[in-house]
Amino acid sequence: MDEQGVKHDPAGRKLYISFGAEVAFLAYTQTGKVLDAYEVFVPEAFRGQGIAEKLGIAAFGYAKREGLKIRPSCPYLATTFLAKHPELKGLVAKG
Repeated sequence: MDEQGVKHDPAGRKLYISFGAEVAFLAYTQTGKVLDAYEVFVPEAFRGQGIAEKLGIAAFGYAKREGLKIRPSCPYLATTFLAKHPELKGLVAKG
């Protein structure tokens, strides 16, 4: 996967973008067909540039391609991201 510069580490259960020594990431766990996206982190020097949004778009794209749903337990994904991308709400796990 290289969606908007985002790489996927399935073994480490994260999507990430490297900036030299610094890394922005979206961490998740998977239970069955549900990804629990529990953390998005962007290093301070790279905040405000849409990096968290790129990670969210990549995560939802991955879920769609793989027939998965996402539980956005990370507050950013659950509120700000989904408010900006209501078209992705169909991929959100119920319950």
